[in-house]
Amino acid sequence: MIKTFTDEGRLANLFRILSFFPTFYELFHVTFTKLLKGSMGPLNRTWKSYIGLMVASEQQCQYLVSVMKIEFLYNGGDPNWLIGLDYVPTKLRNISALILKLARQPWRLNSDDISHLLAGGVLGDAWSRGELVQVTLIIGTFLGLSSFIMGCGIVPEIDM
Repeated sequence: MIKTFTDEGRLANLFRILSFFPTFYELFHVTFTKLLKGSMGPLNRTWKSYIGLMVASEQQCQYLVSVMKIEFLYNGGDPNWLIGLDYVPTKLRNISALILKLARQPWRLNSDDISHLLAGGVLGDAWSRGELVQVTLIIGTFLGLSSFIMGCGIVPEIDM
């Protein structure tokens, strides 16, 4: 917890709850930090933050929406993207269908859904396999995290 406080400058409500499970907390913090803030993988921090924000919005998890909005802007994200999907690049907008399907009916995901994202349609809108793997990890992480947060009743901090 001390490392989290020194790294983040605060101890968020989520981390306070997770601190009741120290072993899980340590593993979660390392994994989450590498996934979202690490430089490994093809996606930049801005896109990773925005994808997390998209998932949190789909799940209607106000706590994560607040956290990810701050994270997105801190990483140099375009404030216009926060207005809605009409303001984001088409490539990123296309991932919203995957988020919706994984959030609501994951058993209906099929190879056509993945092929559509890999093909892209217009030049530059196609996702690479590496990007899609990273996106899927982010989506899965934020779907589970949203459920945990809402199940525990965690609310945004006053200053968010």
